[in-house]
Amino acid sequence: MSSTLRAGLATIIFAIAGLASFYFEQIWWEPTGIPLAVFYALLILNTFFSVRFFSSLLPADLLQKVIDTVLLAFYLLLAFSMNDEVRFFLIALGLFLVASVKYVFLLKHTSYEKILRRKIRVNLVGAAACGAAWGGVVLGYPLESVWMAVVAFAIANIHLLLIRPIYVLEQKS
Repeated sequence: MSSTLRAGLATIIFAIAGLASFYFEQIWWEPTGIPLAVFYALLILNTFFSVRFFSSLLPADLLQKVIDTVLLAFYLLLAFSMNDEVRFFLIALGLFLVASVKYVFLLKHTSYEKILRRKIRVNLVGAAACGAAWGGVVLGYPLESVWMAVVAFAIANIHLLLIRPIYVLEQKS
């Protein structure tokens, strides 16, 4: 399966899950539902480019397939957590951490170390941001925390996809 087809298929599956959650969970009634849906949509957008780029470069051994299955479960859980910001940010935190572990394991199996290290850093920043958003929600600032996370994630996506693209072979120092 080509990397673009694999990325498109993953994107479609995650989008269908998100739309199903949006419809069946009626998240539009929740004050944080719409911004969490935007966060999820941005995550899916980034995931398309990530899967398309890395699936053509990196080996797919048994461990990677297991981690990819775990990541799939995290994405689906995240889709159906948009009605609960505490659960949403905990699952997103777990997703970013598992993704970081995936790329750490790949470091010894590829010559793309510079790109992988940057991807690991980006995922760890995503995990920290989700942890901070979760903390804000738990401290009683759910709407503010969710919107801050969405705005930060949107800015990060613009930076990582357009300004200083992460999914390119040659990185400028």
